[in-house]
Amino acid sequence: MIAFLAGAGLLAARYLKPAGTDIPTVEVRRGDFLVKNYTRGDLRAVNSSLVVAPTIMGGGLQITELPEMGATVKKGDVVLAFDSADVQNHIEMHKWGLNEAAQQIKSVQVVSAIREQSERVDMMRAEFAVRRAELDVSRNELVSEIDAKKNLLTLEASRKRLEQEKQDVQSREKSSAADLAVYQERYNRESLDAKSAESDLNRITIRSPMDGMAGIRQNRAGESYPGMEVPDYAVGDPVGSGDTVLDVVDNSEMEVGGRVPETERGNLNEGQDVNIRLDALPGETFPGKVKRLAGITSRGHSFDPTKSFDVVFSLTKQDARLRSGLSAEVEIITERVKDAVYVPLQAVFEKEGKKWVFIRSDGKFLRQAVTTGRRSESQILITSGLKGSEHIALLDPEVRAASGKKSKNPLASGPGSRM
Repeated sequence: MIAFLAGAGLLAARYLKPAGTDIPTVEVRRGDFLVKNYTRGDLRAVNSSLVVAPTIMGGGLQITELPEMGATVKKGDVVLAFDSADVQNHIEMHKWGLNEAAQQIKSVQVVSAIREQSERVDMMRAEFAVRRAELDVSRNELVSEIDAKKNLLTLEASRKRLEQEKQDVQSREKSSAADLAVYQERYNRESLDAKSAESDLNRITIRSPMDGMAGIRQNRAGESYPGMEVPDYAVGDPVGSGDTVLDVVDNSEMEVGGRVPETERGNLNEGQDVNIRLDALPGETFPGKVKRLAGITSRGHSFDPTKSFDVVFSLTKQDARLRSGLSAEVEIITERVKDAVYVPLQAVFEKEGKKWVFIRSDGKFLRQAVTTGRRSESQILITSGLKGSEHIALLDPEVRAASGKKSKNPLASGPGSRM
């Protein structure tokens, strides 16, 4: 019995001997402590121009000229052109209509001039008949009673014919004026349409407003389904009026557009430093700054209840390899504490209502109380208790010791563990 207890005592003593050699440690760092937030976005050009299909009469547009994706273009270069056949047909059609309307106007004017001449003769005859009848009536005292009555009836009839002639002239003048107005309106309309068609002829050839690179848009006019690869616009494709076919982008100055959740909006200010990393250029970091923050929230999708703010990040230095549309991760430095002491989050342990670290010294770990401040995604600021350069445990040595004691001590469990 004494021998058994002595063996157990030796095992216990061997377990309690401080080892700690298998516990990872880290050096306490002193320097600038950075509080960071992260978001994602897409690279885009600060200066760009949309190239949109024009609105023309008929609306039929078919691409005949289009640069290749990524082609370099200069200001004034043709970047988009459409088939001119339909526009030329419209021009010819309206010119023909314009000429026909002009002929109709001329015909009405000629007919009116001839009619007016005839009406003038008829009017003179009617007026002469009235004057002759009036002369005959003035001699009624010299003629018989029957002839006097005939003269009066002739005068009345002559006057009625003259009045009717005047009314007929006015009616024909109004009718001619109405016909002339109709043909003049058609002439004006055809003239306007002809000018519009000639303007369309100029607008179906579009030139670049700036130096840059051509970015061809996807043609989503046809049917599509999930997972389908949507093709880019190409020569021969029909295009609807108002459709954006390509962008001309100036890659000499780029920025990143993204969003931040409303919970992080208060930590961001214009001018804060950021680090931008592109998925297409792994291992490289591009410095930048917070350029612009939206003042109101927006939602990414109608079914997403999360509110967020649009934010734009500028790049401090530009690079010729950067292209619009590249995906980017943005590391936002929201706070910088200089000459600070900080450690990994997992190196601080809470016990007995306090925060502790375990400093390695002479092969052992010593408990050290600390006070903490701000934290980042992986580090925490130490405001007191450490000076820097100490080596501290990343795992709790006391927990490791307790678990090791339980697993190695034969008296901890099993038959015969109780006396």
